[in-house]
Parts: sequence; C-alpha cells; structure tokens
Amino acid sequence: MKDGDLSTLLYNNKTNTMVTYFSGQAVTLESGNCDNADARNIMATPASIPVPSTLSGATPFEDDPANDALVISELSKTRQEYVEKANAFEIEEELRQELRKARRYRGRLRGQLSELHEQMDNLVKDDDETRKALKELERREVDLRQALKESMMYVVELERRDVELMRLDVRSSVSGLGSVVGRRSARSSVSAHSMNKANLEDIERQEGTGSPRDVLIDKEIGPEDSVSACVHHHHQHHQAPIPFTRVSNHPPSTRVPPGVAAAAACSNEVPSDGRWARRVHQGGPDGQAHTYRPFCDGATIGKLTVLDLKESFRFAQHCKHLEELLYESGAGEFKVTPSLGQAFHPFGHLRHACIQKLLASLQKCPAVLERAQSAFSTYGNEWSRIVEACMSEFSRRSVLSLEMEKRMRALKFGGVREVDNYIKDCVCAFEIYRQVFPHDRPQHANFVRRILAQVPKNIAMAVVKRCRDFAPESATEWETCVPVHSLDGSTNHTIVEFLKEECRLHEEADRLVAPSGGPKSDSVRLLEASGGQSGGQSSVNPREWVKKYAVVCGITGKGCRDRSRVEKLGQADGILARRDKFKRPYYLLGYHDKGKCESRRNEFPKDLYRSWIWDDNYKPSLPKTLVRMNDELSVEGAGLGRPSVVPSASSSSSSINPVVEDSISAVAGADSPPNEVVLRVSLKLGSGEVHSSSCLVDTGAGGNYLIVSDIERCRSLGVVEIPPVSVSLADGTVSRILYGVCCSIAVSDCDGTLACAFRDCQLRALQCPGPLGSEDRWQVLAGRDLINSWGLVLYGTRRAFINGKCVFESNSLKEVPDSPDDVVCRVVESPSSIALASRGIASSSGLESPPSATSEQQAVLCPVASEIEDAHISSVLKALTRKEWVAIPGTKGAYHCRVRELLPCEIVDVPGLQSHVCEIRVPSIPRVPAKGRSYSKSLYSRLSPTLQEEYAALVEGYLSSKWWVETSLVVTPSPPAQIFLVPPPSQSKKSRLVIDFRELNKVLPRAGAGGESPMLFHVLGLLRTESRETTLLCDCRSAFYKIRLRNFILALESALGRYVSTRMGFGVVFGPCGLNGGLSQLVGEARVADFGGLDLLYMVLVLIFLFVDDLALSGPTLPTVMKFKVLLILLLRVGFDAQQRKVHALAVESREDELRSALQ
Repeated sequence: MKDGDLSTLLYNNKTNTMVTYFSGQAVTLESGNCDNADARNIMATPASIPVPSTLSGATPFEDDPANDALVISELSKTRQEYVEKANAFEIEEELRQELRKARRYRGRLRGQLSELHEQMDNLVKDDDETRKALKELERREVDLRQALKESMMYVVELERRDVELMRLDVRSSVSGLGSVVGRRSARSSVSAHSMNKANLEDIERQEGTGSPRDVLIDKEIGPEDSVSACVHHHHQHHQAPIPFTRVSNHPPSTRVPPGVAAAAACSNEVPSDGRWARRVHQGGPDGQAHTYRPFCDGATIGKLTVLDLKESFRFAQHCKHLEELLYESGAGEFKVTPSLGQAFHPFGHLRHACIQKLLASLQKCPAVLERAQSAFSTYGNEWSRIVEACMSEFSRRSVLSLEMEKRMRALKFGGVREVDNYIKDCVCAFEIYRQVFPHDRPQHANFVRRILAQVPKNIAMAVVKRCRDFAPESATEWETCVPVHSLDGSTNHTIVEFLKEECRLHEEADRLVAPSGGPKSDSVRLLEASGGQSGGQSSVNPREWVKKYAVVCGITGKGCRDRSRVEKLGQADGILARRDKFKRPYYLLGYHDKGKCESRRNEFPKDLYRSWIWDDNYKPSLPKTLVRMNDELSVEGAGLGRPSVVPSASSSSSSINPVVEDSISAVAGADSPPNEVVLRVSLKLGSGEVHSSSCLVDTGAGGNYLIVSDIERCRSLGVVEIPPVSVSLADGTVSRILYGVCCSIAVSDCDGTLACAFRDCQLRALQCPGPLGSEDRWQVLAGRDLINSWGLVLYGTRRAFINGKCVFESNSLKEVPDSPDDVVCRVVESPSSIALASRGIASSSGLESPPSATSEQQAVLCPVASEIEDAHISSVLKALTRKEWVAIPGTKGAYHCRVRELLPCEIVDVPGLQSHVCEIRVPSIPRVPAKGRSYSKSLYSRLSPTLQEEYAALVEGYLSSKWWVETSLVVTPSPPAQIFLVPPPSQSKKSRLVIDFRELNKVLPRAGAGGESPMLFHVLGLLRTESRETTLLCDCRSAFYKIRLRNFILALESALGRYVSTRMGFGVVFGPCGLNGGLSQLVGEARVADFGGLDLLYMVLVLIFLFVDDLALSGPTLPTVMKFKVLLILLLRVGFDAQQRKVHALAVESREDELRSALQ
C-alpha cells in the first residue's frame, strides 16, 4: 500500500474535502462546497479541523433515534473500511510503516486536542465575543475528538493485522507450511471482518439507547487493546486465572458467536496469554460478557510492591494480602479443594516467581523466612505446601492466643492526649482476637472489658452508656451491642470510636481550665540549685550581690519576659537579672527596708509572677529526690519544720517539684497513726531527765526524728539548730526541718526489761499535729541509722528482736500463738557458718577444667542423685530436647535457643556429669567493614608489668578452657572485637578482661535486656517479703560461656594474638536474654517437674527466683534442700556449675540444726 492509501482516514462526503498524510504533514488535496468558508484551506491544526464524515450532518449531543441509527450505520461502514484496508496488507514491513504513520498522526491529533482545551481554559470574559468563540471551539473539539476516534480505529485494525501476520510467520516457520500463508491470511481476513462486525453489533445491544458518542468513547483503545507488544505462546498445561467479567444489563449467554468459532477453527490454536487482554465475546440475543486476562510474567511479579512481614504472628494476614495481589496481577487463581477449601494456586510458569516474591517479603522476619526456605527446599515450587508449613508454626491458635495475651497485658492508657496510641494497640490486639475467637461472645465481652479497664472510670462509664444506647431491648450484654472496631470504616458506632470521642471531649474540657505555663515555671529550688546564669546585664555572683541589701526578693514567672514592668512593679533598690538552666529569666530584687519589700511583693499579679525571699543559709545536699506536693510550695525561709506557703494561684496545677533530702513512709499529714512496728523506748535528754516514749520503726526513712506538736514548747529539751533538711512525708507533703535534739535512747523488750542500753543520737524535730505529736508526750521515729545501731531483726510486721530479745509482737500473734514465722524481712547472719557437703572436680586426661585462680575456687557443688532422681532428671532433659528451637523472649523472634545432647567430639565443661548443652541460633548478618585501628596492643603497652602478667594469665585461662581458640586467619562478617584489661578498683577486687563488641552489636538484631528476667529490686523485694524459714543462694560460674552459638563465630583480638570463639561472650547484645532463654527453660522445668512425688509440696511451698545467672530458693527446710539438690544436678547435666564459695544458706535459728542435717 502507498502513502496515499491513508487518505481515506479523513474523508468528508458532504464537503468533498480530503486531507492526506504525506511525510508527516497534513495537506489539503481537494476542496469543494463547504458550509464554512474558512474550510476551503483546511489544515490539520486546532484552528481548522476537517469535519468527520460520521458527524457532519448532526450534532453529537442530539438524542434522535433516527439520527442515532444513521450515525451507527456510518460508523459500521467506516470501521468496515478500516478492516478491509488493514487486511489488504500482506508484507509486514509495509504494514508497520503504515502503522508508524498512523500512530504519529494519532499523536498529533491528541496534541491538537490538548491545545484546544488550553485555548478554552484561557477564555475568561463573559461577553458575546467570548461566548461565540467558545461555541466555535466546542464545535472544533467535537470534530477533533471524532477524528481522533477514527484514527484510533485505524490504528487498532493495523495492530490486529500486524499480530496476525506475526502468528502466521511463526506458525509457517515451525510447521514448514509456508505455502499456505496466503490461504490462511485470507481466512483470517474474513474471520477478522466477522469479529469486528460482531463487536459493533454487541456494542449496539449493550449500550441500548445510549448516544453514539458514548458508544465510541466506551470502545476507545485501552491497555487491553494494545497488541504491539510481544506475544507469549500458550502453555496448555497452565491454568488461566479467574476471568474478570464486566457486568452487563442482561444475563450472559454461553453461545459462542460464529465469527469467534470460525476464527478459532481457522487458526487451529488455543488463545494466547499475551500482553493484550484476550477478549472473548459470549454473545446472544439477550446480552454478552467480556472476559479479560491481564498480562503477567516474572518481571511483572518482581515489580510488585509488597510490604515486608515484621512480626511472625501476622503471617496469615500477610499471605492473604499477597495472594490477593498476585491474583489481581494475573499470576494465579483461587480454587476450591476438599482439603484446603478456597486456596490460591499460581500458574505453572509463574510458580517460582510467586514463591520468590513471598520469600523476599519475609526478609525482616528471620524465623518465618527460615521456615519458608526449609519448606521450599523440601517441597519445591509448591505454594500451598510452603504456606501451610508456615501457617502451622506461626499462625496456629495457641501461638496467636499467647501473642494476644501478651499484647493485652501490655496495654497502658497514657492519658486522653495519648488515646490514639492506645486505640492503635487495642486494634492490633483485636486483629489477633478475630483469628483466635472469631465467634465467641463471652470472649468478646471479656476483650471489651479488658480494654475499658485501663481507662479512667468516668470515661469507661461514658463508653458503656453509649453502648447501651445501641442495645436492643432484649439485650443483656452491652459489650456485644456494637463492634470493637470497624474494619472497612462503614460505621462509627464502635467501642474504639466511642472511646476516642470521650477522650477528645475530656481533652477539650481540660484545655478550658488548664492554666498557662508549665509546672516548672516557678520552681524556686531549681533556680537556686542550678546556680543560674547571667541574663546579660550582670555577671556578678548572686551570693555576693545579696549581701548589699537587708532583704532580697526573687521574682519568676511568665511575666518576667518584660523587664521594664518588673522594675516598675518592684521599685527595688537594686535588681539582678538571671536565667535558669532552661534559659527562662528571673530577677532578684534588693531592698534596704523589709517593710518596703513586703509591700512591693503584693503588687505583683499572682497569675503572672511568683515570689520568694532569698535565704543564703540554704545549702542543698546530695543525693536529692524530686517529689510533688499537693498544692503548696516549700521554699527557703521556712522555719521550725513547718511547710511555708508561697502566694500563688488557687489552682493545684501551679505546684512545683521541691528538692527533698529524706522520705518518711510511716508518717503522713493525717491525724491517724499508722499501723506499724512500735517499740517501747526511754528518752534521756541532756539534763539527765528520762522520759518514757514510743518509737515508730520506719525502714524507708534514712534519719531519726522526734515527732512533736509544737517546736516552741520543746525549747526545754535542748533544741539546737541543724543544717536545713527538706523531708517528704507519706502523703506527698514536704516539711522543712531546721532544729534537732541531742539525746540518748534505750529500748525495752515486751516484758519491760532492758533489751538495748542507752545509745547517743541526734533526733530531727519534725512537727506533726495530731495524735503522733500530742502535747503530753513525745514520739520517736527510728530510721535506718537507729535500726542498724540496735541490730534490730524484723520478721515482717509480726515480730522484732534485739540481741535475741523480743521487743515487739503483733496482737494477731497473741490471738494465734502457734502461727509460724514464715516471713523474714531482715536476716542477721550467724557467726558460725553452715558447712555444705561438696566435692571438687579434678582435671581428667584430655579435658581442661575452666580457668580459675586457686584450687579452692575450682571446687564446685556436685550432689549425688539417687536412681529415682536421675530418672526424673533424664525425663526432663528429653522433654527439653524434643522442643527443638524456641524463640527467646525479648528478641522478637530473632534469636532462638534449644537444649540438645552433647556430641562426642565437643568440649565438655563439667567432665563426668555433663550430657547436654544449651545452644543459641544467631541470624546471619551483613559484612561489617573495619573502622579504625586495633587498640588492644596500645592499651596493653600502658599496663604495668604486674597487670601485663595478669592479662596473659587471664587470656591463657580462656585458651586452656577451649572457650577461645587461637588462629592466624580470621574470616568473619565483622571485624575482630578488641580485648583489654580493666584494673581492679581496690585490692579486694580482681582484674577483668573486657571485650568490645560495639561494632558487632550495631548489625545484630536488637534484643531486650534480659528478656523476661525481673528487675533486681523485684527479686530483693520478694525475698524480703516472701522468704520462708530457709533460703539457699547460688551463682552459676561463667554462665555466659556455657552457652554455645550455632552457625556463628566471634572474632577476637588481644595484644597477644587473635582468637575465634563459638561461645556466647560477655558483651554481645543478645547475651542477657540468651542466658535467660537457656536457664529459664531449665528452671521452669524444674519448677513444675514431679521429682519423687513431691511436686505439690514443691510448687506450693518452695519459691524459686532466677536473676540472670543467680538462683535463690526459699521455703521449708527439707523441701527446699531437696529442690535445690535436684536443680543443681539438672544444671550440671547441661554444663552449668556452681562454685562452693558462691553457695550460701540462710535459716532462722530454730531451723539451723534441721538444715545442717539435711545438707549432710
């Protein structure tokens, strides 16, 4: 075909005007009679567009049935001409040349249409000329859009013909039937003609009475019509995705049109899965259905954006979202199977790409990734098998239930301003709840109650009331009246929305009454303690400056931003500007007359300023504790132990945080005395006069106090001035003490005899109105100083002893005299030590014992187990071995630990006893480049010769124990960790080697500081309050190095050489939680295991505490010793041993003989 054959693209029968495309230019070939005189010189520009033949006789917006029929007839004729001209091409080169020209022309029309729209947008005025111009532009837009549609029709037909020629060429080259290409071309031409005719008829039936313009717009070329890309051959064993069906006004018919059947018969092939969507027309007299198959290949799947899985319990949701994404992309389909129900199945040629996409999305969750890779290596490209393996391990109900319970316990309401974070945590827990209890109404009610239990009572009541408003009349449970959370956002009537609205309401109410300024804007003690900085006007020392005046007043608050106003209100004899550590200004006003100072202080508005009187005698001491008062300020100048009040606003939020130096827990500002340990004491004053009094014991107070009602009435007691002390009472009030009393105190026992002779002490005078400070008697409060001086032994709040004499006994014990003393708060060790049966472990041939300084330190406690105990311990170890890898708490699944049997070739830490080891699996890490130079040798050179010898001895100890192995070449992902020596702070301490793992810890996954290990004060508090008659303590020796690493090597470098280690060194980020993960399994099994039928006795009476590598057992003597023995044997079997010098026993005096006999 020549270039002139494109002339029929724009041919107007009415005007006899034809524009032909030659060499990229539109040229007018012929011009006849036109309706518009300007159309005689028609060019392909926005100003002059030839009127298309299909719309030259009618306006496209007219809704005339006769006109619509005419337009459709002309459209069918035009499209048929395009089909015939496209089918006339037999040579691919000529066809593609014509296709390039048609595409360029189509692009030019699109550009002209865009320029036309821009011209229409530039019309701003509203006059006759503008409306006329706009009308002309609209007419040109209609013509240009119609021309664009016809050009697109022609491009579509040329592309269709191009694909047909490519198929014929491929088929002829494969089958050797090149001689029939012409015949097949003719057949395909006829079939294409019938298919396009059928398409037009289908459009007419589907659109009904729609306008012809809407018909053409709906049939414009789209992404599914583009056939210029490469065509993929169909694999008959692959299954096509579930087709997308366009909804029709009529039910679809299953009859295949003759044109489609003929085309399929002529081509003798199955339709391809190519880039352009295969459109199947299932037409009939009633309607049609269009089926689309989007193109998808490996590259398409690789470009998909998928969120990474970060938490293992979310695998089910993650997999569901990924499957839906792959289905929408055309990579697979959902099938219903008897075993799995509705499950996703990737197409055969895309299975590997889909699985690799799944594995790539699991990179941030090492546990799930490892399980998926293991299933992949076992089952290959079986999507359902891999998903099922991960679901069974990470999405089963028990795992999700534990995760939900963990998140529910962690819920914490941080206030109305933090309600969004609280709701986020609640919704996260609810997502897990839906999978664990999908249809359980009691669990749903419990879930809602636990959410509202964390919020304030008034907010919870408002939420409950809202829920009841939506409850039906017959409903009895308000918890299930509304959903917890709307997944699709279709309703706001949910628990979390009610909670959010109530919190927003309270937040707005708080803003209405909240005063301006922060709680520290008038912190007087903060100003004094910080020393202050010059505000720019003066650099003098304030303590030197105040000596010039009789009285100095301090002014602070937000009003200090305006210095001129402060000077006007103060009218002081001198002013010094200062700033606190928060860079906020305050001023010191000096006066020569005290009366003038008081009068000018009252002139400062209380809502803008705070004032105080400078007291140069105040000298704060350390350590200091910040506490909050109720509604007043304790400041300098407070005398006689009574809290002074600073004039301030009436709002309680204006209080500040004063500095206190002691805290009394047994005394409050209330009038009722506390129920505590009270002793009978004799008080001898300086004059020699002796008074009988009572003594209140408070272990929370540091100093000793004399509680009086009025300090002025106690002048006869010999009151002396003492350094000022600020004391916090139990109710939060703070008292300032300036006076004290020197005296001697003796303690009497319950029978009235002397238990402790007079001891000199100084009591701070604490003024406390009420029964505690009555006028006719004085009361002493003994703090930790007097308790230690007397040697007071407290058995909870039930008994107290001094020198073996009972000085206090609770009234409840008198009523029940036989109640046991099972709570010990403080234990004084007996001078005689309790001998423990033990034996040492000697080094055997080929096995080195762990490094230690002396033979005495090498002695470890090794009890001998009976046959029954040995059998039970073996059963416990078998149960631990069967668990395999268990996620370590506090590591978010990054690290795992297990207990396994010791291999014959491995190093034994406890020869003759060890049979198992505890092992940690560390995830792989990227390679870390070395930064800086090695500094271990430079630090070693600075040590003294004695310390260098200790350094070498310590290194040799690790080498002899086989915990470190010397090597000349270190190939590890991270640079070697540097080893240096920390000298002892005193002679009683020993030197230690420290390993710098900072570079390695930066690339390792984060781990909690100890996982689920309790804080130290928890352990000490429980031991003090819950300890029984006997307590046994032990420490696991070098516990960190008893943990072995799986597939991970630590590189070390010292001044004496380079080493590698497969043991968990002290200093790695996962060290504390790794040790806790190993020992907690052993201790947990020992806590619940049945040893000799005494499991009930053990669990009820014996308490077991584990803190890192320290163990404590407390309970009745015999069960505690038996439990301690079994636990030691269990630890020895896994390689953890306890040195004899670090094993201690504590017991009450009445049980000492029983303990000795039990330990022998």
